[in-house]
Amino acid sequence: MREERLPQEHPSDAIKEKSVSEMNERTSRIVKRSILVFPFFSKKTKSLVAKIRRMYDPLWDKVAAHVTLVFPFESELGSKEMISILTDVLKGVSPFKVCLTGFERFDSGHIFLSITDENGILLSLIRKFYDHPLLSTYKPPFFDILKPHITVAFFPDLAMMNAVFEKIKDRRIMEEIRIDAVDVEIIGEHDESVIEHTYPL
Repeated sequence: MREERLPQEHPSDAIKEKSVSEMNERTSRIVKRSILVFPFFSKKTKSLVAKIRRMYDPLWDKVAAHVTLVFPFESELGSKEMISILTDVLKGVSPFKVCLTGFERFDSGHIFLSITDENGILLSLIRKFYDHPLLSTYKPPFFDILKPHITVAFFPDLAMMNAVFEKIKDRRIMEEIRIDAVDVEIIGEHDESVIEHTYPL
């Protein structure tokens, strides 16, 4: 999503007053997490994506623009187990690049920034995470139709979504982006995000 990830863009900044330990304590043993990547945008794309998300994505101030590898799930898995999962799945994976290919809309009410991954690395990682014994029970019902993407907008009303899509669909974003780490986030009760682990590729 850029050539430089600025410190203030990292989703851990969404929770300055809460530590991981505090969130774990608050939620007892049940913790809500997801696994995701924060690509590097060019400055131009970063600005456009931020502008659209600020207007139309209810999570814009909770978590930075990202590609989800494991969708939010609640479990009693501990921090050490999450590190073990990351190590098992990501061992030997090097930094890689994918391409942004413009906006798409879906009947779910979402507008996505689509990703072309010619080598299939992102989709392979998604499948490997969900094939892991500790995560296999959290496979979502839409798993078979998953396509890597970046969510930029959500609307409960499809007519509104279609109207916004018509406004932005011609804003061409054709850009190669770099991925060099995978993150585990803890999701708080108000959807606030804090990074629990970062696994450099």
